[in-house]
Amino acid sequence: MEEVFDGRTLTTVMHLLNRGRLRELQGAVKSGKESRIYRGIDVKGGDVAVKIYLTSSAIFRQGRLKYIRGDPRFKDIPHDTRSLIDQWASKEFKNLQLAKEAGLAVPTPIYVEKNVLLPEAREFLKRDIENLNNYFKGLNVRTRSFERMFKVEG
Repeated sequence: MEEVFDGRTLTTVMHLLNRGRLRELQGAVKSGKESRIYRGIDVKGGDVAVKIYLTSSAIFRQGRLKYIRGDPRFKDIPHDTRSLIDQWASKEFKNLQLAKEAGLAVPTPIYVEKNVLLPEAREFLKRDIENLNNYFKGLNVRTRSFERMFKVEG
């Protein structure tokens, strides 16, 4: 099992599945030192990104604390890393909302709970699909269009 799925995170993902926010959680799309992004399927059968912040990352606390300090939305900075990560996920959700309202091309935020953020998958998948297409074109490998496979339109 991946390091991102501690007991608390598994419980959160199960809540999302049981409450109808997600129908299915598939494989990882991206992996970083602070989070993992998975491909998910919503209850309507559409793609959704599932961004899960690692709750055990000490690097996270050190790197993100400076961005939360001074932000009026986060007056009380928690001392435990998990609460800080939850606040960071909430802040990212709110920032995506503000950027979307301002007309910027960002993923639409759908839902956030604890350290799990659900943004629209299209922007995440589109970038990865473009990279895959370019990779295979560079190898002169003929393959089915990734855009059609994942139903992502440009």
